[in-house]
Amino acid sequence: MNIFISICGMLFLFFLVLFFKYRVLSSNTVIIIDSSIQYKIVDIEQKDYLRYSFESLNKNKRVWLDDSSGTIKWLYVNKADFDRLWPESPFKMVEKNYYIKAKFKLKKMFFGDYSIAKVIAFEKVTGRPNIKK
Repeated sequence: MNIFISICGMLFLFFLVLFFKYRVLSSNTVIIIDSSIQYKIVDIEQKDYLRYSFESLNKNKRVWLDDSSGTIKWLYVNKADFDRLWPESPFKMVEKNYYIKAKFKLKKMFFGDYSIAKVIAFEKVTGRPNIKK
């Protein structure tokens, strides 16, 4: 019984540390990003496995930005926003000749990453979506 309580306590402590790392904001400065969405079919090449796992447990998804000149390559958004930004298969979007462009609002976090982004506005734009495999 003591081992079970110790394991539960360690898991709780680990989750608490992750929560503070990925939710504590450093300032109230709002960052606005306007970019089209890049559709990655296989999303395994990044080195933020811990954050990706933490956000997945909280039902948040990663969205890739198409603007290659910016310092932010991807954002995390909640599932409802993700469904608006990825309305169907990118291959169907190619057939229908459109992609999504969105404006996001986020803040810088204390430990150097960015908060969960909120979608301020999005629009369907005529053209071929940027699809990466």
